[in-house]
Amino acid sequence: MSKIALALKYRPKTFEDVTEQNAVKATLMNQLKTNTIKNCYLFTGAAGTGKAQPLYSKVLTPTGFIEMKDVVVGTDVIGCDGKVHKVSAIYNRGVRDIYELTFSDRTKVRCCNEHLWTFQKQYDNIKKGYSTLSLSEILDKPLYKQWYNKEDGTYYKSWLYHLPVCSSADFPKKSVFIPPYIMGLLIADGGLTDISSVSISLYEIDVREKFQQIIETLGYTIHLRSSMHPEVHDYNIVRANPKKGHISGTSNQIYVEIKNYGLNVRSECKFIPADYLYNDAESRLELLQGLFDGDGYIDFRTGSSIHYTTTSPQLAENIAFLVRSLGGFCTLSGPKSSSYKVNNERLEVLPHYDLYIKFPPDIIPITSQKHLARYKSGHTAPKKTLRDIKYIGKELCKCIMVDSAEHLYITDGYTVTHNTTDARIFANEINKGKGSPIEMDAASNNSVDDMRRITEQAKYQSIDSEYKVFVLDEVHAFSNAAWQSFLKICEEPPAKTIFILCTTDPQKIPNTILSRVQRYDFKKISFNGIVNRLNYIIEQENKEGAGIIPNKDGIEYIAKLSDGGMRDAITTLDKCISYNKELTLENVIKTLGGVNYDTMFELVDSTYNFDAGDVIRVIETIYNSGANIKQFIKDFNTFVLDLCKYGLSNSFEYLYIPSLYDNKLKSYTDEHFTFFNQLLGEMIKLSTAIKWESNPKPVIESTFILLCQKV
Repeated sequence: MSKIALALKYRPKTFEDVTEQNAVKATLMNQLKTNTIKNCYLFTGAAGTGKAQPLYSKVLTPTGFIEMKDVVVGTDVIGCDGKVHKVSAIYNRGVRDIYELTFSDRTKVRCCNEHLWTFQKQYDNIKKGYSTLSLSEILDKPLYKQWYNKEDGTYYKSWLYHLPVCSSADFPKKSVFIPPYIMGLLIADGGLTDISSVSISLYEIDVREKFQQIIETLGYTIHLRSSMHPEVHDYNIVRANPKKGHISGTSNQIYVEIKNYGLNVRSECKFIPADYLYNDAESRLELLQGLFDGDGYIDFRTGSSIHYTTTSPQLAENIAFLVRSLGGFCTLSGPKSSSYKVNNERLEVLPHYDLYIKFPPDIIPITSQKHLARYKSGHTAPKKTLRDIKYIGKELCKCIMVDSAEHLYITDGYTVTHNTTDARIFANEINKGKGSPIEMDAASNNSVDDMRRITEQAKYQSIDSEYKVFVLDEVHAFSNAAWQSFLKICEEPPAKTIFILCTTDPQKIPNTILSRVQRYDFKKISFNGIVNRLNYIIEQENKEGAGIIPNKDGIEYIAKLSDGGMRDAITTLDKCISYNKELTLENVIKTLGGVNYDTMFELVDSTYNFDAGDVIRVIETIYNSGANIKQFIKDFNTFVLDLCKYGLSNSFEYLYIPSLYDNKLKSYTDEHFTFFNQLLGEMIKLSTAIKWESNPKPVIESTFILLCQKV
């Protein structure tokens, strides 16, 4: 059986796949056929979109990068704004053609040709800002413009596509014993392999003073060691200071922390611990300042870039991550081999890694006076440009929807990428499968500024398709100001621009909007329609070797619980199969955690027979089973309602009770059904009485005991 969620695997892809909704389908298909498409639609149903990257692609979370295959609905991811956003939907995209994009910082990202990217072109008017393009729109176009410099007789390239740089990532603050600045200095210039202490070599006087001041605030003292170089001061952090609250003779806690992190290693094995790498922005900047004050150097030609060299591949990767997480630009190269001569003999040294780093003007990554004297902050944020695209082959893909206003999240190499390339069937049918609609989740992007971004984007015609289609989901969540902003563009929409508004709560949409849209209400799917679809899915899964054993009662019970919602029915089916592939009514009830119908019938029969002792026993059994007693009364209320409806219709069509209990219901007399009507009224009162009770069991037992008293 497929590991892909069934609700995603069997999601409709064409109008033919949509169950029922015949009138709506016929009208929309006729509009497509006759080219009478309207500018604004309202669908009272959900919409969903996504993007497509290979399963091994990385997605940044507050605790680090994870692979795309491990992302689930509800996963926290980092957006382009550096804030935490949740994944609101996941879609399987199947096997797609994959391309690899290489950027100016030597990072690489893989995606399909429909994947959306937000770029600012080099020669665009600055007021246009960034625009969203699919990879297919870029593939056949040049990535740079070449120009000739008459002064030096050289041809130069101007790269065209610039990506936005991620804002500083909003990781949660972590409490650490060694201050981040000190940790940076120790990783850069510390001797960490001694069996009992930590040493460090420092050059600049102001850095020594800052180091000593912070160490002393921790309650530690440092010993100055002799050095072969008079400009270098070598220190040992040797003992705790009892006057600062530490116990004399205890182990050196700084060394203990270094050892616990596994940092008591040689230079070529150094790294940055996760507690520091995924800390808040202030801590990460202090860590970086310690690293650069200790071992970084300023480019003497420009003064605006910093260079760092290390023999540790892991430390090089960690520093690149650290720089990018703060909104900086970092190019990592290496390993590079080097050697030197001794007595005419060339000796090889460890390979090293070079990092070339630039920061926006609001971030100062060094504190030493020597570095500050040379450092010139850039006037603009560093740019990351697209340098190369090459075809990789076909690979299995997955896409995610992120509830961020920009529809951007962070993938491999801290590259900002988009999260919308798939949309509802109608949006795709409008453009005959070409291009990608633009989706926004109004539940989390409902302000007037969000709407202004949409109206601004709507002014530009689509490049790869005839129409520019916007799918706005959960529009009932828009603010009044947002609707007022949308009203103008709704009245006078740009040519070839279509808005599809989706909601499950249309009564919350202003009348001024309702009067300007073409509304389609997608009705609930019938019981038989859901049963047929579930049987079809089981049949298809069994063709793939799933081994599901269908059962009429179990499947019908799932269909009834879905209340006309196909997605809910398929999700419930998926859950039941995970528990037991034999879909009996008993297994379905166990999976969903409800009280079984035998218990319901036992309770109602004991109440009808005035058997208070048996009633208390049944309630006690339910309570001890761990079931939510309030939820049980809610379910029992529905059960009694079903009994009353059966007494009126002698049919299971409108009942949740499975037809398995046909003989049981036929055994009831008119007297029983009269009692059930009275019991229904008492259950409604009981549900109200226990609504706010923290301990509802005594109220429930009292009610049933009184019901068992013969009048």
